[in-house]
Amino acid sequence: MGQEEPDLYRDTWVRYLGYANEVGESFRPLVPVPVVWASYGVATAYVTADAIDKGRKAAAVSATPSSPPSLSVPAVPLTPVSPQAHAQDPTRVGVAVVDPFVWQSLASVAIPG
Repeated sequence: MGQEEPDLYRDTWVRYLGYANEVGESFRPLVPVPVVWASYGVATAYVTADAIDKGRKAAAVSATPSSPPSLSVPAVPLTPVSPQAHAQDPTRVGVAVVDPFVWQSLASVAIPG
């Protein structure tokens, strides 16, 4: 089938911005403290942008209209696993935002530092 578009925040060099705070911490003895805090700002901005991106993608999947049924084939009822069954489901979008934000915050910012 078609090739999926790479995830900007996980499949490209942008991923390494999540570890900017580690670079800041490693240079703490050599640079002013505001530079270290700025590195945490970069890592936090990365985590936030990734979470927003995942939420937008979930909202786009939730809002994707189903294809109109043809006249010759009867319409099949939507199942819970169908993206169309969750049209505008705020819980689904909320989970899509909170999940990566929490895990990326722990893995990239809170625990390594």
